[in-house]
Amino acid sequence: VPQAAYAAVTRSKDSHAAAEITGLQLLFAAANTNSKDERRDLAALGRAVLPWAREQLAHAFAKAKTAVEATASTQELVGAIQAVTELLDKGSHDSNFCLGDTSGNTKLASGLTGTDCDGKPKYLDDSDPEIATTIIGPTAYANLEPLTGNNGMGASGSVCLLLDTGVAGTNHLETTNSPTFMYGIFKVTGTNQIDIADATNLGSKGTRTTEPLLKTAYFDAKKIQAERKASGLTDPKDILKEAVRSGHLQTELESALALEAGEDKGKDTQRQLDK
Repeated sequence: VPQAAYAAVTRSKDSHAAAEITGLQLLFAAANTNSKDERRDLAALGRAVLPWAREQLAHAFAKAKTAVEATASTQELVGAIQAVTELLDKGSHDSNFCLGDTSGNTKLASGLTGTDCDGKPKYLDDSDPEIATTIIGPTAYANLEPLTGNNGMGASGSVCLLLDTGVAGTNHLETTNSPTFMYGIFKVTGTNQIDIADATNLGSKGTRTTEPLLKTAYFDAKKIQAERKASGLTDPKDILKEAVRSGHLQTELESALALEAGEDKGKDTQRQLDK
């Protein structure tokens, strides 16, 4: 998310810079032509491009705010996942283990690295990573489906005290209210199992300050996922097209023609007075 967000901000910033240069070049060209009509048209086009350039700068600032919010929520979630996984990786009881391999009967030899939970901060660069729909789906986390049957982890006090499940006051994790951890990704079920909470449909977006972090991080990542698809424009031809589509050129031409008509009317009036 941080890298994809940074790429989205950079595209808007680059569009602003390219549009500003294009607008100034048009105004310079208008100032250096002897044709009255060319001067009017080039100046109008240059003035039309510059407001569009300012809009791109505003977009960049808005995307920067979104990027900071998305980075805060998603990295807090990542930190929680890594913290719990690290705790499990360190835990053992009677030569048994808390973090096992896929067979379920051997400690995961690769530790945190094998779970992709040993990430290191990276420098932001020019890359533009995709946020796949197989992760951030249309309604929630596509892969966080509930476990079924015997796929959960049974009562494990003899194997991992951290996952000792049962009743309050006796066992480490009580099962009465199906408590969750990792901000709701995992839950302790009433059947005394560790299960994955269903998070394939989180419902509509709520209030940022009150909704669960798992939900906040999802909608923040979804924003970045959408903004990543928005292309930045740096080609002068594309920028000119946007100046036309936005209506800025029409506004500037109408103003220029009205001013020109007023000047011509003023000249006619002056000639009448001179007579």
